[in-house]
Amino acid sequence: MELFILKLTGIICITILAIAIIIARKDDIEITSVFITIIFEIIALCIIYVPIEKMIELIEKLINI
Repeated sequence: MELFILKLTGIICITILAIAIIIARKDDIEITSVFITIIFEIIALCIIYVPIEKMIELIEKLINI
């Protein structure tokens, strides 16, 4: 249950960040702000569906590059 709450909190934070980017760039919405927002939402989906062990393994691999 704790893991679910942590994942839900992460998704809410990423979604708020994505919305903030779009709102801040509302006057000149370009493809870059939309692209950054899409990346954040993909990260949020990965947080939900990828097991935590695989995420830790991936982060360790990225650090060791």
